[in-house]
Amino acid sequence: MIEKISRPTRPEDYRPLTLLNADLKFLAPIIANRIPPWYNDLLHPIQHCGVEDNNILGAISAIRDTLAEAELTHTPVCILSLDLKGAFDNIAHPCLFAMLESYGFSSKFRQRLMRMYSNATSSIHVNGHISSPIPITCSVSQGCPLNMLLFTMCLNPLLC
Repeated sequence: MIEKISRPTRPEDYRPLTLLNADLKFLAPIIANRIPPWYNDLLHPIQHCGVEDNNILGAISAIRDTLAEAELTHTPVCILSLDLKGAFDNIAHPCLFAMLESYGFSSKFRQRLMRMYSNATSSIHVNGHISSPIPITCSVSQGCPLNMLLFTMCLNPLLC
């Protein structure tokens, strides 16, 4: 655990540090580089995260343009802002794999991902003591290049 603030007193004041094995570090970027070419066909056009030529500046511009048009035409609008902090940590692996199947990803591709996440465990190291392995059934490791890509695909049905 890494301290987020100078004098931590609560568990939230620490940032967990996860070490990944070498296989995952090599395989995840390879898989992550193969997904984006299909993004424009798979994702709703309003999606900006991870989509080439779509970024946060485009999202901000779209909001600004919508507000300006609504003001000029006196049209009521509702803008919804969702805080998705920690949301990906709660997506169960079976749900993730079912979503990939619904998008039409091949069983071979899904099997590769399943091997990366199946039987994944984590241990906690505190004051020189290491806990028993804890099964990981949700999320992907922080810093994994697949994290953002998979999350945007899980978020897509909400946007649609």
